[in-house]
Amino acid sequence: MRTRSTALSDPGAKREVNEDFQVCDPQLGLFVVCDGVSGQMAGKNASRRCAETMRRHVGEHRTTRERYWKDK
Repeated sequence: MRTRSTALSDPGAKREVNEDFQVCDPQLGLFVVCDGVSGQMAGKNASRRCAETMRRHVGEHRTTRERYWKDK
């Protein structure tokens, strides 16, 4: 199956900086948008760290996930 993905985010009308972070990893089947905590200290770092942690966790447990779906 072929997959095509695109990610786009916008800071909105109230903020000058966009603190959202996206992960698009078709090989892992992972498509994530983490909402930045606008106005909070290090909101962009929090959204990036969350997304990267999710990518790492899914990647590390890929074989478990593949075994699970194979049995279904």
